[in-house]
Amino acid sequence: WDNQLTDEPTFQFTAKRKWKFDILEEFDLVEGMRYQAIPHIGGAAGTVYINGEIGILGRAGWNLPDDFGPGRLDDPVAATSIHGEGWSVFIYAQGTGRVVAHDIFLNGGVFEDGPSVDIMEIVGEFRTGVGLEYACDSYTYGFTYSQTFQSKTFETQTTGDEWGTFALSFTVWD
Repeated sequence: WDNQLTDEPTFQFTAKRKWKFDILEEFDLVEGMRYQAIPHIGGAAGTVYINGEIGILGRAGWNLPDDFGPGRLDDPVAATSIHGEGWSVFIYAQGTGRVVAHDIFLNGGVFEDGPSVDIMEIVGEFRTGVGLEYACDSYTYGFTYSQTFQSKTFETQTTGDEWGTFALSFTVWD
């Protein structure tokens, strides 16, 4: 308990901008398959995080939903999609680079000193996964699995982190 963050108020502003491009349209590599590139830039400023990031997601699949790729808890984009009818299946890969100035979980509290470590100012992340969705009437049922590989986030860390995520979703889009 001696190494816990102290209680303190926090505020956070986060912004992200994404673009979506259909690519390889002139090549019919596999019948009915579409390919997309979804680059993004973003940043965060507040007492929890101060950082900037740039990245790109590539996605390939059949009957792709009209969204900006699979969401995460820190990037819930799935609610912005417009779905067609039937099954969608896709694979994806995403690379992101982040410049970090502050991370409360590594630097410690802002208003009170506490334990901290020296952060890595450049952090990389690679995520890959697969998604399956079924849309009918005004509902979409979805399943995604992703595997994320992240570089070291602080100097004395011996290796980067790796984790897998299963996500089930249900969307009402009427």
